[in-house]
Amino acid sequence: YILKAEAWYQPKVIILSIYPVKDEKIHADADPERPWASVTILTPAHEWKFAAAHAMAPLSSSMLFDRNLVIRDVGWWLEEKGDVAVGDFNATPWSPVLKSSSLVRAGNPFVAPTWGSRAPLLGLPIDHVFIAEDVEAKVLEVEDSIGSDHFPIYAKLVRPGRND
Repeated sequence: YILKAEAWYQPKVIILSIYPVKDEKIHADADPERPWASVTILTPAHEWKFAAAHAMAPLSSSMLFDRNLVIRDVGWWLEEKGDVAVGDFNATPWSPVLKSSSLVRAGNPFVAPTWGSRAPLLGLPIDHVFIAEDVEAKVLEVEDSIGSDHFPIYAKLVRPGRND
């Protein structure tokens, strides 16, 4: 199952799932250049409300504003109805927009950089897995490069007390 959130010139977010999905939605209100996507993934154990985003890099004040709008909207979605939101948010855990948000980042925000370099203090953790209150990260690892300028994140998420 594939859901693409595309701008006029290229895909910005693609959600791939081996499980069936429903409630597919492209969200482009905050920044039409950087739409984000949400779906409900129907796993054998239960449904996961899942979102993926690629927020604008804050290279100017207007781009910073657009990035912050996407982060705000994803945060509202996660608070109201979501389980998991992932993506390149182009913001570190200590950035003002994330520090002031209600988003809960899975794992230790200072463990490993996901962009720029794997060397401590040279790279930045700007790719995130945000989770709802009833979701727990059993595993969260930054993996080796697969050819992108970002490193992939592997996460194993569970809902304690429920069939995972």
